[in-house]
Amino acid sequence: MIIGLDLDGVIIDHTENKIKKAKELGYDIKPEETPSEKLKKLISPEDYQIIRKFIYSKGTPTAEPMKGALQAIKFLSKNYQFIIISRRDENLQKTALEWLKKHGFLNYIKRKDIYFVDKDSDKNIVAKRLKACTYIDDKLGILELLKDVSIKILFDPYNCFQIKNLPTGPPSGRTGKAGKDIKKIENWQSLSASLSSFLSIDS
Repeated sequence: MIIGLDLDGVIIDHTENKIKKAKELGYDIKPEETPSEKLKKLISPEDYQIIRKFIYSKGTPTAEPMKGALQAIKFLSKNYQFIIISRRDENLQKTALEWLKKHGFLNYIKRKDIYFVDKDSDKNIVAKRLKACTYIDDKLGILELLKDVSIKILFDPYNCFQIKNLPTGPPSGRTGKAGKDIKKIENWQSLSASLSSFLSIDS
C-alpha cells in the first residue's frame, strides 16, 4: 500500500525560517500564522514570494524535520511504501535530496520513490500513476486537486483550518460535504495512531 507525502511543511518544518525571514521584511509572524495558506493572506504577494524562495533554497539546509516524522516513517514503512511528490524547481531539488539524506529519511524512502513536479496539479497525475491510496499535504488547496487519491490527509500542526465536518484523527466517520474525503491530523503521532482507521473507513 502506497502513501504519498508532500515534502515542505509535512516532512521539512519551515516554521522558524518563515518567522525569521518575515521579521527581516518587517512582519511579526506567529507560528500558527506560518502555514502557506495563512501566510499569503497576511503579507504582500511580493514578500510571500521572497519568503517562499528563501525556505526552498538557502533556508532548507537549516530547517529541522517535522517533529516525529522520521520515527513515524520508520515505524510505518514496515507495512507501507512511502513516496514523496513535491513541487520544486529543478535547481532546488538537489538541496531537498541532500536534506533528506542528512536527516536519515533516505533510509526509509528510496530515491526512486521521490518525485518532483512542475505544477500542483501534477501531484495527482503522479499519485494516480503510482496507485497511491493516500496523500498527505499541508495545503488544503492541493488536496482538493487530488481527485484520484482515495484518502487525502491535511497535515495541520497548528490546527489552523477549522473546516466544517472535516474529520480529525482518530476519525469519527463523519462525511459532511466539505470533508467528504479529507481527513486531518495535527502531528505525525496522530498518523501512526489513525492510519489503519482512516483506511478501514474508506474501504
